[in-house]
Amino acid sequence: MHVHGEIVMAVHRPDPELLRRQVASLRCQTLADWTCRVGIDGSDPATLALLTELIDADARFVIHPFDDNVGVYRHVERLARLVEESASWVALCDQDDSWHSEKLARLVPLLNDTTAAVSCQADVVDRTGRRLGRTDRRDGDVVELLLRNQLSGSLSVWRRDVVAQALPFPRSTAIAVHDHWLAVCAAAMGEVLVIDEALQDYVQHGGNVIGEARPTRIRDELRSAASHGGMLAHLDHTADERWEWRIAMAEELVQRGLNGGAASVVGDVAARRLTPGLARAVVRSVRRGRLRIRGAVGIIATAAWASWRSQR
Repeated sequence: MHVHGEIVMAVHRPDPELLRRQVASLRCQTLADWTCRVGIDGSDPATLALLTELIDADARFVIHPFDDNVGVYRHVERLARLVEESASWVALCDQDDSWHSEKLARLVPLLNDTTAAVSCQADVVDRTGRRLGRTDRRDGDVVELLLRNQLSGSLSVWRRDVVAQALPFPRSTAIAVHDHWLAVCAAAMGEVLVIDEALQDYVQHGGNVIGEARPTRIRDELRSAASHGGMLAHLDHTADERWEWRIAMAEELVQRGLNGGAASVVGDVAARRLTPGLARAVVRSVRRGRLRIRGAVGIIATAAWASWRSQR
């Protein structure tokens, strides 16, 4: 595979020092044949001036300032539309992390006709560089990744045709997530590979849009249920947010003929049905270590509730 590709960096009100580190880490990549599209989400003259200074006439960087602020989901979508057809691969880049110099050189060659996306691990650090932990990403098939996202955009590299097929992104929901959708599309179009190497620092700080999720505890779930007015109201909330997003993705997979060999299960999710096939897929994900038991119970309960509501 030809190594020229494009890096997409979505920027919105960045921390200047963290942005400085990230841009420097891109410029130090040992695989250097790429274009980086930096999109500024909303009018921000100060960030435009800072980026111009940091790029320092490096012709590989192209800045796209947008006057309107559309939020990260739609902002990544409009930047993805700008990726040239000649690119072989696409990498997403956060504004506040730091890539190891060999990241692209390690990941890009692993893409091929059968492998549609490659991801790695990251060291989770605070803004001073103090190590807080490490990610634990896993691979998965289209159903497993539909149920639980394993690919953070900033850790992953995608074949160009995956990004093209993902456009336009699904309808927005309360928690629409661009990298989750790209992961599902990749799994529907080929294999998803996750290597167990930390190839970047993921900076955890108060301004993260999502951040590195921590496993929930039972008492956290009970508190959440109480905050939403009881267990049934909590199921309503979860169905309207988390499950509705999966329904939106499944609808698009069905419409685009992308199912990765799991048409029946994907169709069940799109149709808001809890079926034995979907239940078996959840159990299989638990056995393969792609879902925790607590998460699986939550999915079954939410899917059952959403299915019952849709038939009332």
